[in-house]
Amino acid sequence: SAKIKDSFKLNLEKTTRNSVEFSWDKVKDATGYEILRYSTASKKYVVIDDIDFDKLSDEDREASEEAEVYSYLDQEKTSATIYNYQVKAYNKVDGKKVYLKESEKLKATTTPLTPNITVKSSSRKTARLTWKNCSTRATGYKVYMATS
Repeated sequence: SAKIKDSFKLNLEKTTRNSVEFSWDKVKDATGYEILRYSTASKKYVVIDDIDFDKLSDEDREASEEAEVYSYLDQEKTSATIYNYQVKAYNKVDGKKVYLKESEKLKATTTPLTPNITVKSSSRKTARLTWKNCSTRATGYKVYMATS
């Protein structure tokens, strides 16, 4: 496949402990978008979804063609994990995909789980806190204190 010169930006919208949502502006003449995520197993970007306007219902296709911004929600992810994404815009010519543009790569990290904290003992000047490790991926914890 030929190298695509133009690129477009992916915007990180939201991350939770098990999902990543991102968006991008419409690419002129695109009739579909491939969503890719980096696979550490294969060490390359693999297609995880294909939004092909031709395969949508008439109502959904019309809405997709009129949209100025698209968004994608990748769910059932692992907490505190880095994910890398890319989107490729295409148009179909004689039933074959012709890639128009590819996005810049987006790096997103899902949020970690929040531990349940127990106050074991406290006095006017000290407090002893305990919690169970809630992630095998955690390498440390930040503890914040407020006076009110």
